[in-house]
Amino acid sequence: MILELRKFESFPVDIELVDATPKTEFNVDSLVSLDKTLLELTIQKSEEEYFCQGQLEADATIECARCLEPFKQKLINETDFIVTSYKKDGSITNDEDRVFYDANLRADLWEIVRQTVILALSLKPLCREDCLGLCAQCGTNLNKKKCNCVVKEIDPRLEPLIKLLQANNRKG
Repeated sequence: MILELRKFESFPVDIELVDATPKTEFNVDSLVSLDKTLLELTIQKSEEEYFCQGQLEADATIECARCLEPFKQKLINETDFIVTSYKKDGSITNDEDRVFYDANLRADLWEIVRQTVILALSLKPLCREDCLGLCAQCGTNLNKKKCNCVVKEIDPRLEPLIKLLQANNRKG
């Protein structure tokens, strides 16, 4: 997503940037793809810096943490960052909230979009609240069909306690 600052003559300015190109590279396990991204920004200028605030909306395909099935979700998150030129000596400040523009006043906002999307993700994304997940023994998706596995619900480390309780119940 490219921000072209040269188009604007006066500030502040409100803009919408849309990217409908599907993206798949995020370095996040649960995020499968972004299908459409809308970035609404208010941009203010102060000398050589452009202060950007706004909201990102993205149509995402996410992998459910329980059943591992992909599902669609709209992600919405606030963002703010600064677009600035490189330093006069050519060095770059290592600042996550800064984006640098080139000689044509164009700035690539992909890293800001990526970070904003990641922050909008749930820590444990679920396709639905009552997702049953996968059978721990056979791997069947329990949302689609029931399996015939016998589930032993007692933790083997607790079996001595159960035997002790049963022996105590027999005495008493």
